[in-house]
Amino acid sequence: MKLAISITAKRFAHRSLLEKGNPGTLCYWRRSIACASYDYREILRTRTGLSDIKLDEAVDLFSEMVKSRPFPSIVEFSKLLSAIAKMKKFDVVISLGEQMQDLGISHNLFTYSILINCFCRRSQLSLALALLGKMMKLGYEPSIVTLSSLLNGFCHGKRISEAVALVDQMVEMGYQPNTVTFTTLIHVNGLCKRGDIDLALSLLKKMEKGKIEPNVVIYSTIIDGLCKYKHVDDALNLFTEMENKGVRPNVVTYNSLISCLCNYGKWSDASRLVSDMIEKKINPNVVTFSALIDAFAKEGKLIEAEKLYEEMIKRSIVPSIFTYNSLINGFCMHDRLDKAKQMFEFMVSKDCYPNVVTYNTLINGFCKAKKLEDGMELFREMSQRGLVGDTIVYTTLIHGFFQAGDCDNAQKIFKQMVSDGVHPNIMTYGILLDGLCNNGKLEKALVVFEYMQKREIELDIFIYTTMIDGMCKDGKVEDGWDLFCSLGLRGVKPNVVTYTTMISGLCSKRLLVEADALFQKMKEDGPLPNDRTYNTLIRAHLRDGDKTASAELIKEMRSCGFAGEASTVEELIKNGDLPLLPETGISPTSLFRGEVLCVHERLCYIQRIANGEYLSRVTKVVLCSDVPMAQTIVHMRNLLKGLRFQVLEMDSTCKPGTASPSISHCSICCCWVRASSSVSGDLAERLSKTRLLDIKLNDAIDLFNEMVISRPFPSIVEFSKLLSAIAKMNKFDVVISLGEQMQNRGISYDLYSYNILINCFCRHSQISLALALLGKMMKLGYEPDLVTLNSILNGFCHCKRISDAVALVDQMVEMGYKPNTVTFTTLIHGLFLHNKASEAVALVDRMAVKGCQPDLVTYGAVVNGLCKRGDIDLALSLLKKMEKGKLEPDVVIYNTVIDGLCKYKHVNDARNLFNEMENKGIRPDVFTYNSLISCLCNYGRWSDASRLLSDMIERKINPNVVTFNALIDAFVKEGKLLEAEKLYEEMIKRSIDPDIFTYSSLINGFCMHDRLEEAKQMFEFMVSKDCFPTVVIYYTLIKGFCKAKRVEEGIKLFREMSQRGLVGDTVTYNTLIQGLFQAGDCVMAQEAFSQMDSLGVSPDLWTYNILLDGLCNNRSIERALVVFECLQKSEMELNILTYNIMIDGMCKAGKVEEGWDLFCSLSLKGVKPDVITYNTMISGLCRKGLNQEAYALLKKMNQDGPPPDSGTYNTLIRACLRDGDKAASAELIKEMRSCGFAGDASAIGLVANMLHDGRLDKSFLDMLS
Repeated sequence: MKLAISITAKRFAHRSLLEKGNPGTLCYWRRSIACASYDYREILRTRTGLSDIKLDEAVDLFSEMVKSRPFPSIVEFSKLLSAIAKMKKFDVVISLGEQMQDLGISHNLFTYSILINCFCRRSQLSLALALLGKMMKLGYEPSIVTLSSLLNGFCHGKRISEAVALVDQMVEMGYQPNTVTFTTLIHVNGLCKRGDIDLALSLLKKMEKGKIEPNVVIYSTIIDGLCKYKHVDDALNLFTEMENKGVRPNVVTYNSLISCLCNYGKWSDASRLVSDMIEKKINPNVVTFSALIDAFAKEGKLIEAEKLYEEMIKRSIVPSIFTYNSLINGFCMHDRLDKAKQMFEFMVSKDCYPNVVTYNTLINGFCKAKKLEDGMELFREMSQRGLVGDTIVYTTLIHGFFQAGDCDNAQKIFKQMVSDGVHPNIMTYGILLDGLCNNGKLEKALVVFEYMQKREIELDIFIYTTMIDGMCKDGKVEDGWDLFCSLGLRGVKPNVVTYTTMISGLCSKRLLVEADALFQKMKEDGPLPNDRTYNTLIRAHLRDGDKTASAELIKEMRSCGFAGEASTVEELIKNGDLPLLPETGISPTSLFRGEVLCVHERLCYIQRIANGEYLSRVTKVVLCSDVPMAQTIVHMRNLLKGLRFQVLEMDSTCKPGTASPSISHCSICCCWVRASSSVSGDLAERLSKTRLLDIKLNDAIDLFNEMVISRPFPSIVEFSKLLSAIAKMNKFDVVISLGEQMQNRGISYDLYSYNILINCFCRHSQISLALALLGKMMKLGYEPDLVTLNSILNGFCHCKRISDAVALVDQMVEMGYKPNTVTFTTLIHGLFLHNKASEAVALVDRMAVKGCQPDLVTYGAVVNGLCKRGDIDLALSLLKKMEKGKLEPDVVIYNTVIDGLCKYKHVNDARNLFNEMENKGIRPDVFTYNSLISCLCNYGRWSDASRLLSDMIERKINPNVVTFNALIDAFVKEGKLLEAEKLYEEMIKRSIDPDIFTYSSLINGFCMHDRLEEAKQMFEFMVSKDCFPTVVIYYTLIKGFCKAKRVEEGIKLFREMSQRGLVGDTVTYNTLIQGLFQAGDCVMAQEAFSQMDSLGVSPDLWTYNILLDGLCNNRSIERALVVFECLQKSEMELNILTYNIMIDGMCKAGKVEEGWDLFCSLSLKGVKPDVITYNTMISGLCRKGLNQEAYALLKKMNQDGPPPDSGTYNTLIRACLRDGDKAASAELIKEMRSCGFAGDASAIGLVANMLHDGRLDKSFLDMLS
């Protein structure tokens, strides 16, 4: 290594002298080149020479080797390529290998193996296979190393079946697969992660048969897979098996099993495994403890979880974010919020930064305890840390504020949620509506409800129930009733809560007759009443003085197994109806004596426990205490209040978590003195501007580590240069981390380094830390400059604190700073981010007033923001304003406006602006042309688009892949495939590489024109070019093959897609299932449907319709009925197509009566039958010879249904003719013709046959005339 450094140093020195023009060095320079062979051979001679070589040095060494004559042996090259491959720089190895080939240096078996391995590791399997073929043609037999590399390549490419086949071929070829081979298959490719457990187990058996000992990695992987797929007993059996075979399990094996057992609540088994681990001296790690802690916390066993945490600390195992989250969740579940907050602060002090889950858990805990200020403080802190709250966080806060009766803040949080781009879900809306209704804000709730309906958000019964309840409580019972009655039309089925809510509303208006009627409807065809329904009606009748009705309802309620509620009993006592008390299921003695005494006893018991160690049980006991009478509840609450205070006092005396140790080495850091700021020549050279310009991150970190261990330290200027270079890579977190290390070592910052760090905090959305650093910097006497303040401004804008950003600009002026274009442009970006376009435009005018003329960058920011919002007119007016101000817009600004005009379909205006920019001498670029060509193609203006393409080429503006893609896609969609192919050929001629969009468009075009072989060829060609297909491409091909009834090939593609690790979406599965049904393969179609569920792909209504239609058409009506029944029970909203399919299937299967019943129930389901429904039902009735009923249905269509069509009449005409009813047939034919319809082929053919064989005669024709 020292020799390599000396070579580099000499070469640098000689280059420097040559540049200065010293002639005396020329001979020496030539001699050093002549001696290079000695240098590289010395390095390659020993392994230590290459063991720690850096990439740049290795590449330089390769350059020296290929320049030397004769060439070094292939063995020397192999050593070097192997060293670079170990650095995982596979692309470099491939490039050097190509250079060797170009220079005529022949590869040997070892270099071929290295290159094949690199291609495989780069996921370029096709090139690896091509190289293998070439190698074998040259007479080289692949070694086990070569084949293992290929196997690894197949696994990385998720081509599992080919990987398994390769192992079989290896055996046939006489190679014996080893443990590494099987580990690659089972562990590396993640067979178990993919759920292929059976295949993994079969490979395990194959190993044993081949007398290959499976190692702990293989066993652990399969055990983990079995655990994840809930085969816990199989996992334990395999664990026992591996131990019996002498394979020692490791911590990973135990972790998988312990985690699985905990999830199933098998605590004794999990504890036994932990003991087993410790006995075998296998130390449990953070994963082991975290799994146990999480499981105990979720089960409410917090004491056990805390003990495990203490054990972790004793063993010096550092807890992870997952450990802390589990404990915080446990404390919150047990209302130990102070303890949860302590744990939160402790984890932060240990540099384990909380995530959204941590904050959500704490916020939820504080909100439940009605400590909303604490919850909001955490929410703000979360934002300051750069974490964006998700839907759950916002929903929790909204719910908390509503529960506390703070309606205004709840609404503010909801508005903030929407403005922050976090999408509310149905639960959020449900909580919002419920909160507004409960807080007397029905009008606002109605506005939100209307908005939800307009946005076509799928509302559930909870939403409707909330609104009905709100209306009733606000006295708008009629409106509530209207909404209740409309539920059937909306396709929503009311549940028992909906009915009870409506009954309660009617009772509140003393509409007891209507309430009783609704109660009867519930019992007849709705959900059965529950205890709340009965109690609501009983109280209403008691208030109305109807004792008889009350008594009847109480008896009925008791017969159903329900008891009276506290308020019902209270109403009975108030009315003096004590004889009815026993009927409610509550004895008077328990009311007045027994229960109260019991509570006293219970409280005494709680106090005894509270003085002992079982403090965690108190909450459960208190929550279970329930007394069904008003004054007793008050008495009990007073007692509990006192106890609660006692318990909290005891809880607060618990010892807090271990305090973080003080930093004892602080004084040592302060004592260090920097005597000099000079740096070594090597460091100075590496810190030069040219070297830092293209430095890589790892090299920069290595350089920093060298700087901090050198004595004396380099100057802060040198550190600042390096931090600036890393910041330019956008690695802001790295800069912050290195800055902290500098501070810990006593290296003081200057203004420049402070600016860099403040900028990094701001870019990392940690504005609070940036402001803290600014404060510290000013305390040390550094005055912030304009760069500092612009960084802070940018931070405010990134964190959407736009009011603070505007205030900062005003403060800058007050402090005597003159804001520049960067200041204003930053603020403009922020205003657009906050949807304040008018303020951004106004700011441009303010700039000139403040003596800062806006430049092209400023105008560009405003124009870009306006075009994205669709404010094209304002963008155009700003363009004119620029020209008036004698500031010529550049091509970027024109491109932005032209693209905006194109996107908002102002194609002629875009053309005019294009002409205008040309007239002003502004040369358009490829982006200008791309926007216009794409827009013109979308409008089918081919000649204009072609003219622009010719214009581009004439001006020597080369079209790129985007240009060609726009044209190819547009031609394909218009059916102009020949033109699309010509453009593709032109692309290839111009050496423009097609991308995934090019191939996708062409494959789609070939499929549309039934040119499936060419589509498949194009697909294979794109794969050979390492352009890997997407789900969309597979879908296009599968659809094409299924339409052409080549379902087998469609299935083959589907399997290939799965092997590539792509999961088909719902549309892909729909296409495949439909194709299989059309081909009559009912079993395969159902298997494909089952596979959807197992892979987590959700079937939509279209999927179910295809499934039902396929089953019905393939005579599997019973299975169709099972699916249909499940659909009805689910919350999926069925459409008329679903019902049409089922009615048709029932009728064709001879179940016309069932079909008729379903037809008649449609209105009750809130579904309106269409003409196809009627035609299907009429056809079914006719098939059974029920012509009169069919004719009656025709009349119903004419009266209040959809008008009959040609199909309706022709079906009935054929039925009447077959039945011999000439008069009815003739009448129907006349009616059909008067409606403008004609007979179809079947009806005309039937009439012709009947006239021919004499069943019809001239009299029938006379009837028609």
